[in-house]
Amino acid sequence: MAPPFDLQPTLTGPLLELRPLREDDWAALYALASDPLIWEQHPDSGRWREERFRVVFREGLESGGALLAVDRETGRPAGFTRYHDHHPERAEIEIGWTFLARSHWAAVQQ
Repeated sequence: MAPPFDLQPTLTGPLLELRPLREDDWAALYALASDPLIWEQHPDSGRWREERFRVVFREGLESGGALLAVDRETGRPAGFTRYHDHHPERAEIEIGWTFLARSHWAAVQQ
């Protein structure tokens, strides 16, 4: 059953734009994800390793619900998020696999 909403919208806020993840986002997104400190407290703290993040990236593309966070000022990637575990009968969906580059950690607190 298809979800009653768009899993890959383009959402625009004052600092970030979220848009559907594309295959050609790999290099720029992995450049951000390869920072071990981003994953330091994550249950899979090794996601900064290329082989581990390739799985996250591939699954995101395959999910049809992955979004790239783009810095509106620079036009460069700033992070990633995706939908998962949709339960339409309970009107629930998980949002996870989210990370934001350390360069943007303070920016979201403004």
